[in-house]
Amino acid sequence: MVLMANPKQSTIKRLFAVSSNECAFPKCTTSIIDQVSGKVLGEICHIKAQNSDGPRFDESQSDPDRHAFENLILLCPTHHTVIDSDIQSYSVERLIKMKSEHEGKAEKEYEYPAFLIQQLIDKLNITTKIFSNSNVVEGNQYAEVIQNITNPIEIKNRLSYNEILPHLHEENTPLSKVISEILNASHESKDQELIELCQEELTGWPNPPQTENHHRIIEVFISVNKIQKVWGLTNDELWKEFESKDDFVKMNMFYGESVPRLEQMINANKYNDPNSSYIHLEQKQGNLFPHLPHPEITVHIYAKGTMVHELLNRIRNTFSEKLIQRLK
Repeated sequence: MVLMANPKQSTIKRLFAVSSNECAFPKCTTSIIDQVSGKVLGEICHIKAQNSDGPRFDESQSDPDRHAFENLILLCPTHHTVIDSDIQSYSVERLIKMKSEHEGKAEKEYEYPAFLIQQLIDKLNITTKIFSNSNVVEGNQYAEVIQNITNPIEIKNRLSYNEILPHLHEENTPLSKVISEILNASHESKDQELIELCQEELTGWPNPPQTENHHRIIEVFISVNKIQKVWGLTNDELWKEFESKDDFVKMNMFYGESVPRLEQMINANKYNDPNSSYIHLEQKQGNLFPHLPHPEITVHIYAKGTMVHELLNRIRNTFSEKLIQRLK
């Protein structure tokens, strides 16, 4: 495979200037460059592939246009994986729209030193090298999560359900990566049920499904009042604290955040003990309960600190059940 020249530093600086230093995938808030550690987290992604065996490659596109600002988008490694492993869902038109909407929301311009820009370009070379080592097959490009290069799971083109199943419960394998593999396999077999499930898990659920026993139902306490931070209580002790308050109501709710975002939440809180912490969310009352008056009131939602871990395990189990059903 012959690699083309890198994007110009001026082009990358322009991408940063309108990126808000965040992944361009809708609702993703992963930083491109962590401003505390200075670590480069994001990746330069080509809307139309830079190589003929990459996703969305356009033979008529010139080499300079392939590395032009208009053909580049800044994404986190997970969402780079998502868009390049599902080229049917993430078309050129959809990615151009994603780029335009994200960059159009930029409130301020970011300026980074040249050495950080060069790190991002170097990371592009690393990613391209990974692709050239057998991960580009029949036009499907698999973007590895760079942090896991030292011990990646074996990647083949369009893994079968049988090959994917063991990876679902591998502790060090990101669930989002395995779901991307399932999505590829379900496209191959025209399995519409799994295609839709994978897409919703990877990008977030726009609407709650009409079922009471869905794997994304979580138990929460809600109130119009906000509690003061409680330190040192276990989840069970915290739940008893909520139960003792008349203004807190326990109920089941659907939680539709994407798997990549759930994984980000765990990574951001990896030094906290989930058994002695809680999750605090806020919503306008009108979004949760349209039939109630005062839709502008803020409602506070509290979940156990273990909720994200438990939810990811239920998602893994759901996919395991789906794959086992198809292997019978």
